[in-house]
Amino acid sequence: MRQGLERILVERVEGPRPLRFQTAIGERLPLHIGASGLVLCAGMGEEELASYVADLAPVRLADGAVETPEHLMERIAAVRREGYAIGVGERLEGMSSVAAGVDTKDKGIIAAINIAGPSMRMDAAKLEGLSIELRGAARELADAYGHARY
Repeated sequence: MRQGLERILVERVEGPRPLRFQTAIGERLPLHIGASGLVLCAGMGEEELASYVADLAPVRLADGAVETPEHLMERIAAVRREGYAIGVGERLEGMSSVAAGVDTKDKGIIAAINIAGPSMRMDAAKLEGLSIELRGAARELADAYGHARY
């Protein structure tokens, strides 16, 4: 969930495999790095997003790529169009994730849900397929709150 200009992990479901990505409950992470963060950025209003991104310096991701504010805005625009985000090697080298937003009609995107794991098991086709499942799960969560946008 977004908290100010950070995101915080509030729940985690462990995968069955021993090699997995694990973020601690309560850990605070930047909004602009990782699939979940991109989804939460996509839920920000235009002025707030522009202000947030304007204050960012280019950052070197775990895979060595440099994320510029301009590229970040392009990725956020794609999330808004497609309804999900994919991250590969952003926070940790060799890790991939796909995320979708819990989008409500009253409050917009209130949370992001994601699946993360080793990139060797999560190629582009797998991530695209998982995005369909995640978007469905995100709609179910919004429905559970009685505020689905759809």
